[in-house]
Amino acid sequence: MDEKTTSAASAEYEVSGTKYIVTPVYNDNAQKEALEEKIRRLILSDKARKE
Repeated sequence: MDEKTTSAASAEYEVSGTKYIVTPVYNDNAQKEALEEKIRRLILSDKARKE
C-alpha cells in the first residue's frame, strides 16, 4: 500500500450554518487544487440539496 503524506493544515468552510473542516491528504499542489475544487462542488451541492 502506498504511504500517504499528511498535512497539518486544515481548511474550514461554513455554508448555511454547516461547518466543514477539511484536512488535505496529499501535499502535491495539483492534487490539492483538484481536491479544493471537489470540496467546493460537494459543499455547494449539499447546500442546494438542503434548500
